[in-house]
Amino acid sequence: MANYTKDLKITEKDLEKITKEIESLVAKYRIHFKEIQNPSKIFGVCMGSQDLKIYFAKNIKVAQELCKEITEKVNKLSIDELQKQYPTCNEEKPKEKREKKLEYPKLEITGEVVTAYPPDPSKYPHIGHGYASFINYNFAKMHNGKFILRFEDTNPTIVKKEYYDAILNGLKWLGVVPDKVVNASDYIEKLYDETRKFIKDGNAYICDCYADVVKSNRQARKECKCRKKSIEQNLEEFEDLVKGKYEPGKKLVRLKLNMKSKRAEMRDPGIMRTIFDEHPLAGKKYKLWPSYVWQNTFLDHYNGVTHRFRSKEFEPWKPVQEEIAKLAGFKMAQIYEYARVNISGVKASGRQIRELVEKGEMDWDDPRLTTLLSLKRRGFIPNAIREFIQKMGLSKTESTAQWGVLESFNRKELADVEKVAFFKSTKEFTVNKEKIYIDPTDLKEGTEYRLRHFCNVIYKSDKLEVCGNEIKKGISILPFAKEIKEITVVMGDASKVKGFIEVKPLKETNYFFEGLGFVKVDSLKPLVAYFTHK
Repeated sequence: MANYTKDLKITEKDLEKITKEIESLVAKYRIHFKEIQNPSKIFGVCMGSQDLKIYFAKNIKVAQELCKEITEKVNKLSIDELQKQYPTCNEEKPKEKREKKLEYPKLEITGEVVTAYPPDPSKYPHIGHGYASFINYNFAKMHNGKFILRFEDTNPTIVKKEYYDAILNGLKWLGVVPDKVVNASDYIEKLYDETRKFIKDGNAYICDCYADVVKSNRQARKECKCRKKSIEQNLEEFEDLVKGKYEPGKKLVRLKLNMKSKRAEMRDPGIMRTIFDEHPLAGKKYKLWPSYVWQNTFLDHYNGVTHRFRSKEFEPWKPVQEEIAKLAGFKMAQIYEYARVNISGVKASGRQIRELVEKGEMDWDDPRLTTLLSLKRRGFIPNAIREFIQKMGLSKTESTAQWGVLESFNRKELADVEKVAFFKSTKEFTVNKEKIYIDPTDLKEGTEYRLRHFCNVIYKSDKLEVCGNEIKKGISILPFAKEIKEITVVMGDASKVKGFIEVKPLKETNYFFEGLGFVKVDSLKPLVAYFTHK
């Protein structure tokens, strides 16, 4: 108690008053919100009080320590004990600061809301996957609905088994937990039946034209002779396609829409193509695979999806999907397209990342990437990423988000992590007959420093001379350690920094390395940490 009176320059009576006020504040929040309180949050509320702010402004760091000590003490009490000790706290519910909510466009809602996020399992999830999945997940939960994770795994050429697990685990870590997980590859037989029905109704046909001819005809808005095939011939050739009798590229199933349309997408798009590659789940069972626009439309219908939010790059295909739904006789899900959000200063493109990994230039958890695996390894907290996503919001206009904003959200989440002294280089000094280690790099002759919880020193003639124990405003705090051990820190650019930290029990979790920044200890033997940010 005496330390607080001295460091905050207050009387014992003032300290008693401040302590009671903070205790009551913590108790009030504990009683009404039924949850353990965060010391940083309580300190923020205290700083909003003009009376407390006057005391705390004298020494912010000491005030934070006082707040933390009191908050942790009150947190140990049960709700019943709190209600007995602080009866007045039962009366008025404290006002919580409203969190920023993601704003959605006005969409029609009738009945249960069901949303879906349909990634193709061709890569590890990155922050873009997190953005798209959270937007759909959050909308469903806002309306007490269901969220489906649907793997659109209908291109065996790029699909790998490890990516199913990587995406599911990555989204779960982010807090996006699906109510149901489905695979598009489980619906191939149903999609074959839909195709047969479209052929029988004269709404689809088998095209024999080479890819370059299909392209030139579409550009010229010219129908090919395949359009005039009989339904019987189309059905026969379709069954041969299903059996794998034609090599890839020889024949294509196309919708019969409008070759004269102003929209290129409406000029008889392909809906089924031959791929002989083995599928990680279906093996070699199927040779004919659906296109995105075909399977995506029907799977929304099969899964009961009512609303979906997706990237604007798919917007040109919406009229095609609406036409498919109309011809098939069902109502299409409400789909809202949002503009791409670029993130400055980092590799955020899934395609670019996959190419670098396939070339062997980096792994999926490389600190230079924005994969969820990398962010997790570096020490980013899921709630900070969700806050960042909400900050980016939904827009029809392309925008750029600053990586520093995510770091600021993450910094708040890490406000109470344990501090550890870190030194890029060390030198041994003797202070008060004790050996200590300090990084000598920034020591300046004749300058006074504070050794936290120890004493004040002046650097003179390559020595540290003790000059009292008073906490003074404006003097630098010098990290020190009585024992040190070596550590390797992997930085954000994948470079490695060798250094030393004070000896103390460590876990594979987040820390603040004084003299470096926030890190996450990755392994204890050998001792390696990943740099998070300043």
